[in-house]
Amino acid sequence: MKDITVIGGGISGFTLIEQIREKNIDCRITLIDINDYNFYKNELLIVPGKFSNRIKLADWAEKNKVKFIKDKVEKINIKRGKIYLKQGETRDFEELVLASGVKSKKIEIKGEHREGFFYLSDITPGNLRSLLKISSDIAVNVTTFVGIELSLALKKLGKEVRVVSANFNFLGEYELTVIEALKAKGIGVYINSIIEEAVGEGILKATKILPLKVFPSQLIFIDSGFIPNNHFFGEDIVIKDTFFTDYENVYLLGDVNKLGIENELFFVSNFQEAKKQGAVLADFFSDGITPEYIRPDIDGNNIKKIIDNIFKEGELWQSGLA
Repeated sequence: MKDITVIGGGISGFTLIEQIREKNIDCRITLIDINDYNFYKNELLIVPGKFSNRIKLADWAEKNKVKFIKDKVEKINIKRGKIYLKQGETRDFEELVLASGVKSKKIEIKGEHREGFFYLSDITPGNLRSLLKISSDIAVNVTTFVGIELSLALKKLGKEVRVVSANFNFLGEYELTVIEALKAKGIGVYINSIIEEAVGEGILKATKILPLKVFPSQLIFIDSGFIPNNHFFGEDIVIKDTFFTDYENVYLLGDVNKLGIENELFFVSNFQEAKKQGAVLADFFSDGITPEYIRPDIDGNNIKKIIDNIFKEGELWQSGLA
């Protein structure tokens, strides 16, 4: 009987486990995640603070005959087959699936410890929901298209939103179009700028940017780009073919296995790809045949379509702004 440990209760890990159970593969499964709930980050950014679609991991695990451990993974020793947890005992593993997604790139900002300061990978519905209720002014540092989507979503909630970015060059010929569209929706746009400091005393009160300007903020969101969340190993893990690594019993699943994700800017197919990967890896555990997996085109070639999708019914192009 296989003994599979999955680290990460996101969509790729969920799909893998559900497909394994659907195929009646004879195995024991352990799921390790730091959170109590499963929630989809893409939905959270489109509807900030939404908490209704959360899934309690303990209940889901019981339903799918999975042992659930709520804890933070500190370190993984592949050669010894050991997982070191922050609060619990060290655990052995036989087959390990790392489905831990991505984490935000860290940038140097003074005062980032203040309440109300978030890197996008650190957002959860619980900690965001209550803060949104008492926040009216929000700053968003934008490096990728994710930051633009979040800014529009926050504006729809009636917030005063200010976008800060070194540049919108990743939008190519549509850079000025999007800037004007954001301004038309009442979003402040500061290009050729950086966030220097989250100002406050414990709780965030203002954002200081360069060139020098200070404006009120109870929340700051940092869209700084993303890197694979695979720091647990203390050594480089070589991806041989999508899921497979240079260790025959260690697999990478979802965004964590995507080469070049640190350069990705639009993230339009990640959710669908994560689900597909989970199903394909389940097939491998079922029949042992190495799958042929073709990745979708990262970022796509039609930037206009991607941009248009976040404005209702093509209003961006019908408005005369394009």
